[in-house]
Amino acid sequence: MHVLGSEPYPWPYDGADVASWAVLAIASAGSAGGGLAGRAAARVAAAARGAGCPVVHVDVGTAPAGPPRAGAVPDGPPPVVEPGDVTVAAPGWNGFDGSPLDAVLRRLGRTTLLVTGRWLETGVHSTLRAANDRGYECATVADACEPWDAALAPAALSSIRFSGGIFGAVVATGPVVAALGGVPHS
Repeated sequence: MHVLGSEPYPWPYDGADVASWAVLAIASAGSAGGGLAGRAAARVAAAARGAGCPVVHVDVGTAPAGPPRAGAVPDGPPPVVEPGDVTVAAPGWNGFDGSPLDAVLRRLGRTTLLVTGRWLETGVHSTLRAANDRGYECATVADACEPWDAALAPAALSSIRFSGGIFGAVVATGPVVAALGGVPHS
């Protein structure tokens, strides 16, 4: 099985079925899943739960300091943690560093990861790269990731696709939900 429209290669590359998939929902401490990206991430998580895939909430570091962003979407309600979801706290931006995330995923038998959340250039990207280094097959759900700086989002996604998918693939919510057996559009 592959997610339609994945770039730069058919994801997952080995056609692994959803029995090996998990969703990583990255959130920085104190952030919530507001805006369009938060709603898209919630759709991916709901579809994953419906397909029997675990949703692992990874609370990384702290929100970046600095002035409010122009046009920033205010934090919405906290991400929904359903019964059966797993929550892991990581002290830094990389969800694997100093946390039990790798052990949790290995115990669950999950090696194929869909990555969603906040902030694309920090927690999402750092966790994605660490997952790739540990041998996980990864896809970043682009529209389910909120960037800290929207101007940096294209470069952050491009670096994932670079060199044939050095850090995995980039996918969109609709095709992911469809692959998980859900309705692609809400």
